[in-house]
Amino acid sequence: MEIVKIDKKTLSVLLIAAVVLALFSPVVGFDFLMYDDEQYVTKNPVVMGGLTPGGVKWAFTSLEAGFWQPLVWLSHMTDVELFGMDPHGHHLANLILHLANSVLLFLIFTSMTNKTGSSLFLSLLFAVHPLHVETVAWVADRKDLLCAFFWFSTTAAYVAYARRPAWRTYLLVLFFFSLGLMTKPMIVTLPLVLLVLDFWPLGRFPRTVTTGEGKFRRLVAEKIPLAILAVPVVFLTFAAETRAGALSGVEWVSFAAPLGDAAVNYVAYIIKTFLPSDLAVFYPLKRPSPWQVLLSVLFLGAVTSMILYHHERYPFAVTGWLWYLFSLVPVSGIVRVGSHGLADRYTYIPLIGLFIMAAWGGGRLSREIPGGRWGVTMAFFCVFVMSWTSWKQVQTWRNTETVFNHALAVTEGNWLAHGNLGVWLLEKGRAEDAVFHFQEAIRINPHYRTGRLNLANALVTLGRIDEGIELYRVILKESPRDVSALRNLADALMKKGARGEAMAVYRTLLGIDPNDPDVINNLGVALYLEGSREEGVSYIRRALSLRPDHREALDNLKKIEKLSRDGR
Repeated sequence: MEIVKIDKKTLSVLLIAAVVLALFSPVVGFDFLMYDDEQYVTKNPVVMGGLTPGGVKWAFTSLEAGFWQPLVWLSHMTDVELFGMDPHGHHLANLILHLANSVLLFLIFTSMTNKTGSSLFLSLLFAVHPLHVETVAWVADRKDLLCAFFWFSTTAAYVAYARRPAWRTYLLVLFFFSLGLMTKPMIVTLPLVLLVLDFWPLGRFPRTVTTGEGKFRRLVAEKIPLAILAVPVVFLTFAAETRAGALSGVEWVSFAAPLGDAAVNYVAYIIKTFLPSDLAVFYPLKRPSPWQVLLSVLFLGAVTSMILYHHERYPFAVTGWLWYLFSLVPVSGIVRVGSHGLADRYTYIPLIGLFIMAAWGGGRLSREIPGGRWGVTMAFFCVFVMSWTSWKQVQTWRNTETVFNHALAVTEGNWLAHGNLGVWLLEKGRAEDAVFHFQEAIRINPHYRTGRLNLANALVTLGRIDEGIELYRVILKESPRDVSALRNLADALMKKGARGEAMAVYRTLLGIDPNDPDVINNLGVALYLEGSREEGVSYIRRALSLRPDHREALDNLKKIEKLSRDGR
């Protein structure tokens, strides 16, 4: 019998695949979350329609969710085509993408450095690190997986171009980068990272600036077309985030405060990299103290100075550190987007820089310090510890309840976790428990308008209609055109029997959107019950003309026809 020999590279790929599948296979059995999964899949009518000509057009023209991300939308639509609304298939797609990214990372660095061992350690750290659990286990974070896939694809094409420059290969670089820009704007920093890779491990930098100034300029010039492609996406992102209200809290007057936040966040992510405990889906925003900012700036400055000073002896450290610094810029807090302080998903690409330093630095130490193979043992021990920590973290992502209960257990003042857990409890029919969590969310964050709206909904569900109506009115004093508050107020007034007041609110809603079939149908019902039967029926028929499959309007017409046959 002939024994088939497998080379080290193939064995490494098989090992990476086995580790990823063993660690993350449970996610295939997880549910959708009631947190962003609704916007991206479960309550997005366009995505739920699958791949259609209209859906494709929408994907390329929409700024939904605060980003221009057509490939992300097309990815979710493809999942719907393949798996329907079964969450298991959507999670499987995330798992496959993470596996592909882990293998791609290994192949790219093996190709650049010809160091299989260090490249394997790098890729395993990327594959199993607890900070990456969120990206794999959360369907809505498909954008980070796709962004990384095209980041790596662009890098692979660039490595081929760097070794044998040709315009066809360069066009491939532009092509993959363009696809990456259609997933997440975080990829805009990739041209800087490619320039760093020119230094190490590609070795394209001139040995001295004076003798190689022209060569350095050519290296920079190669990245200019990529930067030009990125500019429109940056402007689109700012427009989309402003439209979504995510940039409403940006402090444009003082640039020092965001820089201080960013410095603290850079250090916080490094700490979480080495001590990945108390990880949560949401970290409430906390302003750092002046001493935290000062210490963070001093630390970052000292590390940067030391690494640059020893750039000839430890070139991998330069690449790793600058990879981390550059790639984290868009999500570092310099521009504050949203109400969270940190986010585990933001580390999916930046941590590769720290892993480069660990992989090649560890290899360097194991060769320089006597003791033989201790470096390999330490590497596998590190991967094992990280895998065990990730395995426990994976279990917290099983469903909405487990995710937000865990967040409440490991963070303080987490108003969003209370609020989202309350929504889940309300949908499960546990309105009393939901009221507690909504009240806690509002106590922690009195400006949490969604929490107040949900509290009002829970009160109405419990039959405390007058309390709910009063809370809706308080919300509307602050935001008179809040459509959700107006709609729920009208529905609550109908439950109370105050149909006249409800009709006034429904008409206000029609002034905001004259073609809302739900409001038109509800107004028709109110008119019919108030005695204006013909007018009420005409409104219900109008709702059906706008949406022929409107279930409530169809049921209402059937009831009215039955009443007519019965002579009532």
